[in-house]
Amino acid sequence: MSNNEVFSDTQNIASNPSENIWVQANAGTGKTTVLVRRLLRILFRNSEFNANIAPGILCLTYTNAAAGEMRNRILDQLRQWATADDAELSELLNGITEHQTATDQDLAYARRVFYMYIDNPDVLKIKTIHSFCEEILHRFPIEAGISPSWSLVSGAAQSVLLQNAFDSMIQNSF
Repeated sequence: MSNNEVFSDTQNIASNPSENIWVQANAGTGKTTVLVRRLLRILFRNSEFNANIAPGILCLTYTNAAAGEMRNRILDQLRQWATADDAELSELLNGITEHQTATDQDLAYARRVFYMYIDNPDVLKIKTIHSFCEEILHRFPIEAGISPSWSLVSGAAQSVLLQNAFDSMIQNSF
């Protein structure tokens, strides 16, 4: 991902960590690029993260593919930060740092962010809405009014249950 991409005014607002946003747009409009930029800015600028205290960022998406794509892009960008020379890193940090031009302190910190991210995997959770809800239900089953030993049904078991429900519905409708 190149940080030299020209963002529209709306994309700049959406990638600003100090703004509360909801991103909704058609495929191919740059949603993932904007959100990745926003998350990188949060990781870079978060003062609690700078003090090695994990801020616990949660990013929810609708599909596993989108969540995976965001995780891969962020990890790739952080890897570039860790391995780039000063000139390349200064260019990569364009639009990420709060300074017009990255300072020596910015460069040094950017190289450390990769390792802090690797050492603290819960710093940034990128999940689907479904997996987030599943995690909450596993943590608080009693509060949700379900059995603590519940599990998701999928695959062949799901097909059997759906067929049984359909058969039951048909039989009871006559």
